[in-house]
Amino acid sequence: MEEKIAALQSRKQALADALLEGGAAGPKLTGEDLAHLFEPLE
Repeated sequence: MEEKIAALQSRKQALADALLEGGAAGPKLTGEDLAHLFEPLE
């Protein structure tokens, strides 16, 4: 269970970093990316 939480946190961090660093010309986030970013860490 802890491995799954750590993996989700890593994915969310990578998505957040890409969003913040990318600016207007950064990578486009898909609906799936946004869903992963905001899903709960159960």
